[in-house]
Amino acid sequence: MATEQKAYSEMARELETIMVQIEDANIDVDDLIDKIKSAAVLVQACKEKLKGSEQQITSILATMGDAQN
Repeated sequence: MATEQKAYSEMARELETIMVQIEDANIDVDDLIDKIKSAAVLVQACKEKLKGSEQQITSILATMGDAQN
């Protein structure tokens, strides 16, 4: 499943899991790089999801304001 289609909470849980794995002192360097790349993709997807949510909320509130006038 593409990250754009995942729920924010699911991506946040994945990030938490990755952070625990990264903190493991015995992690292989190659695995560490892969985990960091995955985390970067998830962080970007979370930012985009939040920005989209903010735009939707702003639009809804603007519509509500127009309806009251």
